[in-house]
Amino acid sequence: MSRKLMGIALAIGLLVVPLSAWASDKGAGCGLGKVVFEGQSGFLSHSTAMTTNGLGTGYALTTQTVGMTVGTLGCDTSKAVDAQSVERDVFVAVNLENLSQDMAVGAGEHLNSLASLMGCGESAYSEFGQMTRDNYAALMERADQSSTELVSGLQQQISTHPALASRCARVS
Repeated sequence: MSRKLMGIALAIGLLVVPLSAWASDKGAGCGLGKVVFEGQSGFLSHSTAMTTNGLGTGYALTTQTVGMTVGTLGCDTSKAVDAQSVERDVFVAVNLENLSQDMAVGAGEHLNSLASLMGCGESAYSEFGQMTRDNYAALMERADQSSTELVSGLQQQISTHPALASRCARVS
């Protein structure tokens, strides 16, 4: 493998791993990193915790796999894996600025994509957009609003909305 290709692979790895920790409200997941960095916030803490979780004697035996096997280190294997929520959370984290603009006007490509990721069918896009426009101030309270706060606010608004509560399947 050439040095250039190895450099590109390393750069992608350094971006993807911390991004997934940053995008999730659950932080670094479970493992030794979760225990060691418990209560700390910020990109560096989450990235280091996630890296620590991956330490081990190989790809198969990490602190996370040990924690899941033994049931320690904050690991809970009784919960279902939810790839759709991860996809939604990463989408919101990466597109937060564009989503904010679309929400302010109640329409747009990014907003329609988010509606789809929230489980709303195309027939609900217009109503979803109107709901985000009408509740924009509550959904985007602060300039430093996090993606997880936005998703949580949207879930709350959808669950109490008379029409969207029944038309959007993935509100939790």
